[in-house]
Formats: sequence, C-alpha cells, structure tokens
Amino acid sequence: MTTAAPKPRQSQTQRREKAISSIVAAAIELIGEKGTFSVTMAEIGVRAGYSRGLPHQYFGTKEKLIEAILQVLVSEFNERRLRQAAPTKGLASIHAWAETYLLRDTADWKNTKVLLILMAEASLVIAKHREIIRDYNRKNLDFLVKHLQIAKDNKETDSTLDNYALATALMGTMRGVALQYFVDERTQPAKVNTVIQNILTVLL
Repeated sequence: MTTAAPKPRQSQTQRREKAISSIVAAAIELIGEKGTFSVTMAEIGVRAGYSRGLPHQYFGTKEKLIEAILQVLVSEFNERRLRQAAPTKGLASIHAWAETYLLRDTADWKNTKVLLILMAEASLVIAKHREIIRDYNRKNLDFLVKHLQIAKDNKETDSTLDNYALATALMGTMRGVALQYFVDERTQPAKVNTVIQNILTVLL
C-alpha cells in the first residue's frame, strides 16, 4: 500500500497571507450581517478560524481592518470591470462603469452591501472610518469626472452639465439602486442597467 505524499509545509509568509485573507473575509461576512459597530475584532478572529486576538495583531484597529476591506472590495470591482470590457475612455468608460456596477453575481452583491453599510455608518458622528470612506468616494468621483471631461474634450458630448455634479448624481443613483435591490426582491439590476444606459445616451 502506498502512502500519500505529505503536504508541503507553508512558509511563514504564506501562513500570514492566508490568515490576513481569512480575517478580511470573515469581517466582510460579519459586517454584512450586523454592521461595523456591533462587530468586535475578537468575533472576527473566531469567525476566521483563528484566535480572538489575531485581528488586532495584524491590523491593530478596526479602522485599519476596514481600510483593508475597502482595498479588497475596490480591487475586486476593478478586476471585474477589466474582465467585462477592455479599458476605455470618455463616454465608453462611463457606460462600462455603469454596467459593471449593476451586472454583478450574487457574491459580489454581498460585497456591495458591505460597502453601503460602511458608507451609511460613516455619516454618523461616532464613526471613526469617515475619512476612509470620504477618500474612497472622492477617488470614485474623480474617475467619473475625468472621463466626463475626456468625452467633452473629444467632442463626444456637447453637455454643459457640471462634471462633478453629474458624477455625484450618477454615483448616488447607482448606490440607490443597490440599496433598493437589498430591500426589495422585485428590483432587477439587469433591467435597471438597460434603463441607465439609455438615460446616459440621452443625457450625454
């Protein structure tokens, strides 16, 4: 009888990366269930399958962990956008952004829910992650403003609307649709995407 070859031992770096990934994933799950204020770092460590103190060891504070969560969520969104369509500029980029935002799989909608929770809680006076969310929002708005201006410079549109105001309206619309999706099962993101694409064509 032959015996199975022993599994190769993981290096310290590999174990650390696995632990960090598990902690972030556990935090995303728990925040999606009960928000950030009700979740403790100890609870996250246990959900991840590690000790209660490990999240503190790797991240120090809940705010640092939230920052790591945002990095993961943003990275996943950008990767999905690149998979769905080649990088574009101007109006094409705005249309692709809207499509990527609304046409998600089930797992990614769960991540969106966490993002919306973080944003809503950031508006509270006691929120310590307000600046993190503010900076994240500004980066998103800057992306839209950039491509709206490219569209104007390339004569793709004769819109006289203020770029920043328009970007804010577009971002708010997307997040409002996402929130509606979580509270009303009748919401159909694919159909909403078709409407948004038509609105963008008319508006711009």
